[in-house]
Amino acid sequence: MATGPAGGCHPRRTCGRFGLQVPRWQGNKEGAIRYTALKIAVIYALASVVWILLSDRAVGWLTGDPLVTARMQQWKGLFFVLGTAALIFWLVRRGVAQLARSRETVAASERYFRALFEQAPTAYQSLDDEGRILDVNEAWLRLLGCGDRPEVLGRHIGEFLEESQLVLLQERFPNFKATGTLEDAEFVLQRRDGNLVTVTVDGRIQRDDDGQFLRTHCVLHDITDRKAHERALRDSERRLSLALDGARLGTFVWYMKGGTVRWSERQAELYGTTLDDFDGTSGDVLDRIHPDDRPDVQAELDRARSEDAMLVAEYRAVWPDGGHHWLGTAGRFQFDADGEPESLRGVTMDIDSRKRAEADRDRMEAELRLRIDAIETALSGFEIVDAQGRFLYANKAALNMWGYASVDEVVGREAVTHVADPAEGQRIIAAIREHGEISVEYTAMRKDGSTFEVWMIARATEDAEGRRVFMGTSIDVTERRQLEEQLRQARNMEAVGQLAGGVAHDFNNLLQVINGYAEMALGDLDESHPARHFVSEIGSAGGRAARLVGQLLAFSRRQVLEPEIVELNEVVEGLLEIAGRIVGESIRIDWTPGRQLGAVTADHGQLEQVLVNLWINSRDAMPGGGVLTIETENVRFDSDDCRLHAWARPGRYVMLSVTDSGSGMDQATIDRIWEPFFTTKPPGKGTGLGLSTVYGVVRQHDGLIHLSSEPGHGTTFKIYLPLVDRPAASVGDEEPAPTADSGETILVAEDNDEVRELVRNVLVQAGYDVVVVADGASALAHLQEHGADVDLALLDVIMPGLGGRDVHDQVRDRFPDLRFLFTSGYGPDGEHTDFVLDTGFELLQKPFVAGALTDRVRRILDQA
Repeated sequence: MATGPAGGCHPRRTCGRFGLQVPRWQGNKEGAIRYTALKIAVIYALASVVWILLSDRAVGWLTGDPLVTARMQQWKGLFFVLGTAALIFWLVRRGVAQLARSRETVAASERYFRALFEQAPTAYQSLDDEGRILDVNEAWLRLLGCGDRPEVLGRHIGEFLEESQLVLLQERFPNFKATGTLEDAEFVLQRRDGNLVTVTVDGRIQRDDDGQFLRTHCVLHDITDRKAHERALRDSERRLSLALDGARLGTFVWYMKGGTVRWSERQAELYGTTLDDFDGTSGDVLDRIHPDDRPDVQAELDRARSEDAMLVAEYRAVWPDGGHHWLGTAGRFQFDADGEPESLRGVTMDIDSRKRAEADRDRMEAELRLRIDAIETALSGFEIVDAQGRFLYANKAALNMWGYASVDEVVGREAVTHVADPAEGQRIIAAIREHGEISVEYTAMRKDGSTFEVWMIARATEDAEGRRVFMGTSIDVTERRQLEEQLRQARNMEAVGQLAGGVAHDFNNLLQVINGYAEMALGDLDESHPARHFVSEIGSAGGRAARLVGQLLAFSRRQVLEPEIVELNEVVEGLLEIAGRIVGESIRIDWTPGRQLGAVTADHGQLEQVLVNLWINSRDAMPGGGVLTIETENVRFDSDDCRLHAWARPGRYVMLSVTDSGSGMDQATIDRIWEPFFTTKPPGKGTGLGLSTVYGVVRQHDGLIHLSSEPGHGTTFKIYLPLVDRPAASVGDEEPAPTADSGETILVAEDNDEVRELVRNVLVQAGYDVVVVADGASALAHLQEHGADVDLALLDVIMPGLGGRDVHDQVRDRFPDLRFLFTSGYGPDGEHTDFVLDTGFELLQKPFVAGALTDRVRRILDQA
């Protein structure tokens, strides 16, 4: 915006558009006179000096006579006065003419710019430093609906503002005067007729040569229509938003070139999230679609883009909690000038209720079809009879039983015609009508006249139209009657078998004593002893008796089957090929097979069932994915282990461990986990027999099973199966227990008294010097005083006060050569044991056997 007056020119500058040089004093009469007088005075002074000097010198040089010189100087003075008068006249006349021309130029310029100012289509106003109106143009008067300029000049601009705008004027006008600039300031003005107009104001301040405020120059732009359009657009958008919200529709725009997506708040709700948790990329959208539905959605996208058609897709959205929700999306691609897809705009609606209703309907229809099929394919007959005793329906089994080829042969026939004794048939019909339900056996008659025995259950009910009908189920029990007789005989044989089994069991105990002592005695008698023959005969008779007992057991079906010798690593590796399909792609499987693993006697198929059941249980505990760890190891339980763990029995075992990083279990769940039919899954999601089956199989194989779990930190199942003795080349020799080097000291920090005593005894028997403490604080105190004398610190991870990690962190820098072994009763993936694995330290998970402890201690101490 120009800072000059109405004409738009600065007072010191040239309005080059018109080629007019305007002096500073144009329009100022007093200044023009002073300028002309000064000009004449200067010219006169200069001319006088030059004339006097030159003329006096010339006269004196030419005449040399003083009298002549004096006369000539008189004439010279006369000529000078006349010349001076002529010059002054010429100069004054020229100055007056120039002044007249300048005034006409200024007047023409003012008339021109005033005409532009008046005829300008944009409203203009000029204010003094108090905000009073100095000047306005016709456009301003039309904008405010005012008639003449005199009625607005001198009035304060606030009189033309809408009342609420006065505060805004008071805030902005001082800043306008201070800065000299006003840009795009929005005000609401009130017209003379009371209507309101909205304008934007751009202005500049005009100042004098001393920088003092003269006036404002402001241009007003009417934006009333634009504001009305904006309000209408906002109202339209608001109504559209309300309509979409009312219809519970989400909206989205997918910008194809940038791969960005803009969602409405309702759209985010449909995906079970918020706008803050949505990163605005197409990849995030596709990740939220169920993996099974993504190919169909992608195919629909390709079709709609290639055909320039409406996109319609139904799919499941995966919510952050792992559940899924059915959504329906409709949209259309927008293309640029080159025919390339620019964006996809559409709406999304919740169709979960409809899809689930459809699923329920389909399920009900399937169940109905299944029931109809079950009725049609049932082995027992099913009949429907009306209140008059006539057949309405009979299934295939009933038709076969009565001897008919199709249901049309039966419909309409009286049911009593199929009872061999008509009187009995009438009694049956009367009983059903009286009691509404009956269970009866009778002799029936087929179409060909043959008879058979039937057991029938019938009851009265109403059909869809409220009519009374009778439904009955009939079974041909002729064969059952024959089987009952056979059953009575079989029961007699079962009693004999039970007796035989009982006798064989007691007799076997006696034979164990007889044959055992016979074997011992035979070993003590030499070949020449006269009693050796009799003892040998006793042994032979015992052997024959044992074979007889085996026959008795076979008869009673109580003989012990001999399972095959099984390599547990081979069982696991054989199932790993399908493990991914069992647990899903979101779960990582870590498999650590034991070295020189012993063999077990077991049923291969039952062991596979145990593994599958445990993996399924782990999968269900990790719906969002995780880690499934499978390990095998040779272990040994001694008396100390059995004293510490009531479930343990002394011996050598092969251990199978299955650990998941899932949700874990609380103690109440652990207490009931082995119960048949107990399950934490929702109805229809599990039978509760998986883990009870695992327990039964393990116990059937004379094995042990131990469970450890913690809410939020996963679950570990450890199965111990007795190791089978076989050649050392296959299993490996019994390794001697590791022994300590001379003078090695181990600090044991364990808050459980029994565990602490057990560990102390095991390590002392292995030859170590052992120092035991009951908590982390005591361990820290001992290490701070005697840390240089300790070779290894055996620390429980969780102890009252200071845990094992705290002790380690406070002494590791002071004793860099000190070695550590941590123990924990929780799974290795628990949060509190993460640091052990991350830092590369050793973790010995409870429960452990004595051999595992001494092996691990020795291995750590022998590390370089």
